[in-house]
Amino acid sequence: MLIGHIRRSRCSRCTSGMSPRSRPPPAAPGSNRISTSAETGLRDRYSRTFLVARTGEPVDAETTAAVRYTAALLEHSGHTVEPVRLPVTRGWADDFIQLWALLADLIGTAGKLTFGRSFDPAEFDGLTSGLRAHHRANLHRTPAALWRLRGTAAAVAGMFAKHELILSPVLCHTTPKLGYLSPTVEFDELMTRLTNYVGFTPINNVADTPAISLPMGISEAGMPIGVQLSAADGDERTLLESAFELEAAHRFPSTTDRRSTV
Repeated sequence: MLIGHIRRSRCSRCTSGMSPRSRPPPAAPGSNRISTSAETGLRDRYSRTFLVARTGEPVDAETTAAVRYTAALLEHSGHTVEPVRLPVTRGWADDFIQLWALLADLIGTAGKLTFGRSFDPAEFDGLTSGLRAHHRANLHRTPAALWRLRGTAAAVAGMFAKHELILSPVLCHTTPKLGYLSPTVEFDELMTRLTNYVGFTPINNVADTPAISLPMGISEAGMPIGVQLSAADGDERTLLESAFELEAAHRFPSTTDRRSTV
């Protein structure tokens, strides 16, 4: 699945003619106000370069179409969109699960100290109990997993050396049926489903970078399809201004829209 990156460059094509459907409230004097797309285009006439990123997880056709539609919309507005692979592998996902399992184990072990004497880990749901058991069965893998995950922030930061934003899906496929991710599902099967579904947001969790989800499409089943923009640490301004621009160029669909907009 491809994702997009954005780089600032002088551009004769801009979005100055767009009018956002909604604007932020007036800012108090001296505050750092986020500019809408129309204001940005009129002031700077800058374009941005989006990196379209991909991981090793497959992305379904409807989600792919929503990301490609968003990329085309950005290119039409004068931005540059370039494909890139995110700096993660299948092994990275295993490391993330090990971290997640460590946290479940810590809660189960220190829960009485943190939440009170009435805390009982025997009441954990199937997912939390399974994560805890997974960590205890693979305890020897934790130090190396944490060491490798420490490098995620630097790897992601390197992607922003020449670009400004990453465009990606929020999730790898459209909304599953109720119960598909229930904690009552057998643990190994549930983890497979989660890994195949949540393929992008964990990177932001570990790298501690800001991101925003935008409803850029509706699936055939009538459910929203999220497209994610991610920015460098501390660059929320670029993130929000680009989100305003996309909202101006594309009416965010609602769940009452029964047909896909992409």
